[in-house]
Amino acid sequence: MKAFWVLLLSLAMGTAVLAQGAAARPAVIDSQAECTAMQGAWVQRSSWQKACQTSWGRTECLRLGGQWSPMEAAPLGGVCFAPVSESAVAQQCAQTGGNWGPSGSPMPFCQPGTASAKAAPVRKAPDANKLCDSQRDCSYGCVYHGPKVEPGADVMGRCRPTNVVKGCSDLVEKGRLAGQICGG
Repeated sequence: MKAFWVLLLSLAMGTAVLAQGAAARPAVIDSQAECTAMQGAWVQRSSWQKACQTSWGRTECLRLGGQWSPMEAAPLGGVCFAPVSESAVAQQCAQTGGNWGPSGSPMPFCQPGTASAKAAPVRKAPDANKLCDSQRDCSYGCVYHGPKVEPGADVMGRCRPTNVVKGCSDLVEKGRLAGQICGG
């Protein structure tokens, strides 16, 4: 009889461990419909990006892979944004006329207003060819043109002259070669 209870207790503990592992996976919420189903609010996070603001507390938010922002006035002392998959973020970027990249980068980002489309007007950058060391320094991105160097090498870039991406360009972020962005 004692062996029966030991076996039953072992099974119960194993099930609890499995349940904890399943609950700790990121709760990716990629659309307004998914967000609404989770009783969240689909909100604008930036000029191009939307995300699901949930009612999760800080501990639950972080356990499920969300982004917690402390805010004293909020009922829980902050707000939680559920994780959004990279493919959904890339789609949001493209839907607002941006390019998502660089391809294969561990830290891709959106370059708003740079999508190459036949109907998109070409806009000249007010900071064209200005020296830069990060994407934020330029209207349409900071790119490197020079001798071939390895990704991560220290480089200085120049601001792209227009919003149109043709061919591939090496991106500069924080004074280093950060990958490429390619367009039609």
